[in-house]
Amino acid sequence: MTEVNPSDNSASENAKSKSSASDIFWVSKSDLPLACPLDKHKVWNQHPRVFLTVDSEKPVQCPYCGNRYQLKVN
Repeated sequence: MTEVNPSDNSASENAKSKSSASDIFWVSKSDLPLACPLDKHKVWNQHPRVFLTVDSEKPVQCPYCGNRYQLKVN
């Protein structure tokens, strides 16, 4: 099994290449605290759970899988 280190540049580059502007998961305050992967995702056990600090200004990206999350304003 290969261990992914989120501080490793190759892992970060791989995560960045997997996401695009259309891959943003919008979350609400009821989803906080935010952890990736979300329990409702089919691949909820895809990688170790990572807690992310999210806001409405810009998306935050998971260092493991590249999923991007942004907080809904309303």
